[in-house]
Amino acid sequence: MNTKETVDALLRKNRNHELATQPGVNNHVPMVLIALYRLGASSEQMTRYVERFDLADAGQSPVNPSERLVTRDNWKSRLGQSAFSAYVDLFSKWMNNAGMDAVLHEAVPVLMTGVCTAAYHALLRLAYALDYGSRDEVVFALAYWAVEFYPGPKFNPDASPVEPEALFNEIAQATSNLKIEPVNSIDGRLHQVYQFREIEHRWKPVRISGSDPLREISELILKIFSKNQHFTLLHALTSCQAMRLVLPYVKDHGKSLSEYWHSVCAAYVTVSRSRFQMGKNSVPRGTLAWKEVFAEAAGSQDSMEHIVKLCYACWLESLHYDRAEYLSLACREIRNPSPFL
Repeated sequence: MNTKETVDALLRKNRNHELATQPGVNNHVPMVLIALYRLGASSEQMTRYVERFDLADAGQSPVNPSERLVTRDNWKSRLGQSAFSAYVDLFSKWMNNAGMDAVLHEAVPVLMTGVCTAAYHALLRLAYALDYGSRDEVVFALAYWAVEFYPGPKFNPDASPVEPEALFNEIAQATSNLKIEPVNSIDGRLHQVYQFREIEHRWKPVRISGSDPLREISELILKIFSKNQHFTLLHALTSCQAMRLVLPYVKDHGKSLSEYWHSVCAAYVTVSRSRFQMGKNSVPRGTLAWKEVFAEAAGSQDSMEHIVKLCYACWLESLHYDRAEYLSLACREIRNPSPFL
């Protein structure tokens, strides 16, 4: 098989496995496969990566009858509930009837209220599905987002907007006495920030530019991750690139980007209030060429999932914003992967 046939077959194998198990330890698989394909990896490299996982086709698991009751009328009220396969069935049939664009324009604004669901992996999977042009991957991404969904903090979207950096500084300062309990998930740490009552009133809409609504936010994330190399903040950078692909399906950019920025502020708090030594990893001056970055990322072993996605996101962001810093960040990740803390 050529590389396109290989990635299609492996994506299909992963989806068949998920119908019985739903995305879990393999939740990186579709994004990494698509990124590897875009970076020019070989069929052998993609196959070797997938061999790390047990993706045997176990058939669709039985679902409790009550969990099947997910319809176009009630799905919004059942977010975070029901069965993964029931959501797959919902979004697949919905797209057959209305078309993919119509479903995305209706579903994405709702799901965006929980933009950091599954540590941004649901957002990432949808963006990669759109990047690759796979209807089936879009269906599974929406189902994953819906079944794992949890909302961000409440705020008044009609309040006077503030600058993103101002809100970031305010949240960072207001959480100075928050102690993050060491739980083994990004979601678990984000929940602790969202539930911190002392900042309930501080979540506000942010001001964005109409011409390029993600420009300022992307630059701030670039600076934050440059100074604080932590895998939680790596997800902020990769999710920002994903937001550019998903944002066209959102009508109210201000509301959705405010929700996204709140999640990034919270992600930073989880890192800054942990034992992580802030700023200990500097960005190297010497860099590889992008072609060399692609080869190194595709051939990486340890931390491959995050190296591949980070390098791919940095490349796309560098093309969009023409910022040389993204190449330096990609080189840093290859030489010194973000620590899992």
